[in-house]
Amino acid sequence: MSILNFPTTKAFDSQDFLEQGETGAHFQGTYTLDTLRIKLKNNQVVDISNVFTELEVFEDMFKYSIEGRIRLNDYVGGIEKFLITGGEEITIRALKPNNNNEVIVSRDDLIVVRISEIIVTQGNNRTYDLFFRSRSAVNSMKKKIFKSYGTDRNLQSVVQKLFSEMDTRVDNLSIADTNILLNNAFDTTGMRPLEAINFLAKRACVNGDYCLFFERFASNPTEKFTHVFIGIDALKNFWTVNDSIPKIKYEPNVNRINYINATESESNVFTSYVRFEPNFDHMTNTKAGFYNSRIRSLNLITQSYTDTQVNYKEEPNENLKSIYNNKFIEEKNIFNEYEETTIERLIVAPQNDAITRKEEWLKYDTYGAVINTGMRATVEISGASNKIGVGNLVELSVPSAASKTLKLESPIPHEDQVYSGKYMVTATKHFITPKTYNKTLELSRGSLRFDIDKQIEKFEVVQ
Repeated sequence: MSILNFPTTKAFDSQDFLEQGETGAHFQGTYTLDTLRIKLKNNQVVDISNVFTELEVFEDMFKYSIEGRIRLNDYVGGIEKFLITGGEEITIRALKPNNNNEVIVSRDDLIVVRISEIIVTQGNNRTYDLFFRSRSAVNSMKKKIFKSYGTDRNLQSVVQKLFSEMDTRVDNLSIADTNILLNNAFDTTGMRPLEAINFLAKRACVNGDYCLFFERFASNPTEKFTHVFIGIDALKNFWTVNDSIPKIKYEPNVNRINYINATESESNVFTSYVRFEPNFDHMTNTKAGFYNSRIRSLNLITQSYTDTQVNYKEEPNENLKSIYNNKFIEEKNIFNEYEETTIERLIVAPQNDAITRKEEWLKYDTYGAVINTGMRATVEISGASNKIGVGNLVELSVPSAASKTLKLESPIPHEDQVYSGKYMVTATKHFITPKTYNKTLELSRGSLRFDIDKQIEKFEVVQ
């Protein structure tokens, strides 16, 4: 049966669609769009690569689902012809430049969840956005679980069972062997699968680590999984043994660098835009009890209580799960001086909780949050020339402004000592047009790469 279609595009039967499935220099920001299609409810597939104007995808380490939108410039009434009403499947397949067939993104599990307002022009053209989420997020929203996992006390096993409630493909979940055992049976009384897994990630902070559960947009042959359940400690172990940490170099005239050597594009990434977000927010950290607070846990049965101190500055370096072990608040900082505990949190010791050491996970959840609040930067980079995404480690190199003031002559530019260094990618916005693919990275870390107390002592003026 023939169907009307977007101009210059083709419609495929589902089976035909399933059967379709060089090194050198390339221009900054370029890529190859292999596939951008929508599978309709009648199993026909429509190619929209010639009518889309923008594609944005957001991934965040602190969210368990990606989300995004496709903007269409529809001048033949595609919604009316194809009856797009939500629930359609979107497939995106992008390759590295130069037609070398190396996949940079491949997702076929994106579902249309909302259609934006439609702007109608004088020529009756219609511009609108199709908003989408992943299939697992959609399936999770449709189901509430009322179940006890009984004698299964292994955290990894419980997470995998919860994940199977919304996604039957086991290899879509990457979970490190946490070796965490639940004290009691894990009961879900109406929680959605993604919510339950995220809850368990929070409770996994009890071993001094900070665990995360998030979804990645990037999916290539070497990393087929879409969801990650991992602790910062496991990420650090991966970074330690992985020598291919990409270096992002700030170059104001990067736009003049018209091409990139494909063999070096994974290790050397250039950016012409760096913004350092509001950092060292000590007033907010103090109010949150980050530097000095007390967690008092009440046991109503024994009518007793226990106190746990939360003080980032006094915590041993090895207990801080960050990229570096050097704290970003020094001994002589006024925010580190206390006459008494200023913040107190009162909790009731749970009796039927899967993990009863609530005061401990509150403590390390507080410490773990520093990776998103300590030091942050935003950079914009080329999209398809590298596989950088959420959860990756990068090294940012920014020229020092102080070195010019001190007149330090050198053919090699000095790096900014405070803001240069290694960061974790905590969020990524992918921005794709018919001709370009770029990414905006949010970089975060909770420590300095040098001992700030020793630096202050080095230049201290004796009065």
